[in-house]
Amino acid sequence: MNDGASLIFSELVYEGLLRFTESYGVQAGIAKSWNTSKDGKTLTFILNENAKFHNGYKITALDVVASLSRMMDHFEVGAHGGVQLVDWDGNVLWEFIRCEIGKHSLHHDMEPLPNGNILVTSYEAFSADAVKAMGWDPTKTRTQINAGQGPNAPSPEVIWMEKILELKPNLDDGSTEIVWEWNSWDHVVQDVDPDKPNYGVIKDEPGKIDLNFRAMQARQLHFNSIDYDPETRQILLSSLMFGEVWVLDHSTTTAEAATDKGGKQGKGGDLIYRWGMPAAYDSGPESERQLVGQHDARWTRGLSGKGDITVHNNVAGVVDGVVGKTIFQVGSRFSSIVEIDIGMNEDGSYDKEAGKPFGGERTWTFTAEPKNSWYSPFMGGASRLPNGNTLIVNSHNKRLIEVTPEGERVLDYNFPGLGRMFRAYKLDPNHPGLAGRL
Repeated sequence: MNDGASLIFSELVYEGLLRFTESYGVQAGIAKSWNTSKDGKTLTFILNENAKFHNGYKITALDVVASLSRMMDHFEVGAHGGVQLVDWDGNVLWEFIRCEIGKHSLHHDMEPLPNGNILVTSYEAFSADAVKAMGWDPTKTRTQINAGQGPNAPSPEVIWMEKILELKPNLDDGSTEIVWEWNSWDHVVQDVDPDKPNYGVIKDEPGKIDLNFRAMQARQLHFNSIDYDPETRQILLSSLMFGEVWVLDHSTTTAEAATDKGGKQGKGGDLIYRWGMPAAYDSGPESERQLVGQHDARWTRGLSGKGDITVHNNVAGVVDGVVGKTIFQVGSRFSSIVEIDIGMNEDGSYDKEAGKPFGGERTWTFTAEPKNSWYSPFMGGASRLPNGNTLIVNSHNKRLIEVTPEGERVLDYNFPGLGRMFRAYKLDPNHPGLAGRL
């Protein structure tokens, strides 16, 4: 069954009432059967009797309704609301919940730090009026990139901006201290109303986020990955909606992170580097866009390769003459993994000529053969390994491959069962976490 209604519905359920076959068809998941009404507006599901939560409790129809209602009515894509430390036997050692309807929710990714703290991404809600007061003007949008419903879509009532938190877990009493934070709204710029805050010339403010670059949607930035480089103390982010990877200076204090001064790079919490969409800071045309739907930007510094980061570029291109199937255009599109030299100087700074985009050179690309045999329309990940190979995840069909720098596959595995996977880790047999377990 490949009808669009079922595909859209399956996308709304993270653990999969439905799931995809290897050929991108739809098959049973938590639901053992389903049917679509003649008008395509109603889907009826019969749940698998053995469907259970991770704690062993049986999943009921009321659980599905509650989960869908909470997600669809109150939060945006990828919201999960909490992070846990769990031991080998499934015992929760520590938990942090940040999930309040109409206010905020943790989402997508997290990154453990060498000091034992954890970086997390959090959606933060603003009313449309509040964002307009910052300088957003829905009539002055410069592009329809990732605009979803197009130029005639109604303005959202709630707009989710982004916050990054550094959490310090206390494993003795289960408490959590927020020791650092960064807020996206402290670093916005607009050039449409000099009487409102954040007014400036976009191309002269490459470290700031243009409120009027793209049509405002409920999730305006959509961070889908976060990574940290301990040597330079820099944070790497992927902003799906802007089609860019961003770098922040984490050497700042929280107070400095709210400004454009301070920290090792002297720019406070402003972006110190960005790559993928020069038009986002008025430094190039939209035709110079480098990334579409990208995920999982990862540092590779200290590992093999000529670049500094890798990115899973979900929609790298289209195969000529092939007609795509389903709402995801499966068969005509393909994904790639790109490695990029972002031009970091020895002191961790980045050169940029006034009015021109930041530098960035592709130093390696993996594309499958044939190209359309590897396509992940959503999610997806890639990590450089110590041996120089790259571990790649296709979240669409839960396929995991490891490729050499020459593109040879030395691992190719399809994970069975329900759910999806965003990222995979390959551990050495001598990893301390595996002691006594193999």
